[in-house]
Amino acid sequence: MHIEPLLKLGNLPIQDFLSQYWQQKHLYSPQSLSDYLPDLDIDDLAGLALEQEVESRLIRSEENQWELDHGPFTEEQLTHLPDSNWTLLIQAADIWIPEISQFLDLFRFLPNWRLDDIMISYAADGGGVGPHFDFYDVFLIQAKGCRTWHLGPECNDQTPRIRDSPLNQIAPFKPEHTFETKPGDVLYIPAGKAHWGIANGDDCMTFSVGFRAPSDREILSNFADFIADDLPGSNRYRDSSPKVADNPGKIDDAVIEALRHKIQDLINSPTALASWFGREMTEGKYSEIQPEEFFELPNIEEQELNEFLAQNPLEVFSASRLAYRECEDATTLFIDGKEYKTTTPVAETLCKKRYFEPGELQILIESEQPNDSKELLLSLVNRGILLVAQNELNE
Repeated sequence: MHIEPLLKLGNLPIQDFLSQYWQQKHLYSPQSLSDYLPDLDIDDLAGLALEQEVESRLIRSEENQWELDHGPFTEEQLTHLPDSNWTLLIQAADIWIPEISQFLDLFRFLPNWRLDDIMISYAADGGGVGPHFDFYDVFLIQAKGCRTWHLGPECNDQTPRIRDSPLNQIAPFKPEHTFETKPGDVLYIPAGKAHWGIANGDDCMTFSVGFRAPSDREILSNFADFIADDLPGSNRYRDSSPKVADNPGKIDDAVIEALRHKIQDLINSPTALASWFGREMTEGKYSEIQPEEFFELPNIEEQELNEFLAQNPLEVFSASRLAYRECEDATTLFIDGKEYKTTTPVAETLCKKRYFEPGELQILIESEQPNDSKELLLSLVNRGILLVAQNELNE
């Protein structure tokens, strides 16, 4: 099932949201997503929290003392929780729950590479993770129950933290705005804005849609590593205009200038930067999760592909990430940290949505350079990146 990206957030057009609120200020939008909420309960989340592959956390608090445990958990641990003041967190729920993967499609008004995942928080009365801030933007969607959100000041690396807190909590925390969220309500919080959500009553479920935002440190370090991997060790520093040193301990300005130009020359390649960025931003956070662990993959021959595409609805594997970039000479498709040369129609189609009706991709390969496109689609099908559409991941 394909869900179109949101055109409005409540009565606010998405373009107005992006120009007026995105990465600028918070927005509370009541009942904006009440028609889209998946029907989940604690049993769905508890089952995931038992699994080794799923990143889960359990947070308990008592008299302002916080305790954090990482999963997987046992049934006994989850069935003997207190009546209040605990929260179960399931990270990357969009990988494991098809309805959540479809829900994430609502936010594809932003580029695929910006979307990170959906975390689900299920809390008993009083449960929460304490006052904190994130380095990325987040949409908080109330799915069940009620939660009180306190928003505080802008924060950064210098903001005081609670010493020895396992949750990166901040102190002191002075609320500036308070919202009571009910099912269907949306609260957008830009990066760096302090916030604290507290469950009001039991059966409180919140979806957190997070976004990828690489730091300057990560961009510089990771791109430098990418460039360095292709540099031969024989390329070394050379003196351009050697002369007798006035003092052997002095580093001459000409040396620094030569190094600056050398570094600029090494990194001044838009092609290399685009290649690194496409790979980096489609590299899965959970790259160890592979389709063959959950599905019996087909072994289709090239002559069988047309019939397979004509007969089956297909969907992109929930843990896979796709993006593309157009250039004058070719279009590059990025999938899970790797790149493929293809045509623009193929790249556009595969990246625009995650579900394809029977025959939709067959028409594509018949209309655009069938040999190249067919080879790529055949590979994606046999590797499980394109799967026969499922209702549940383990079916």
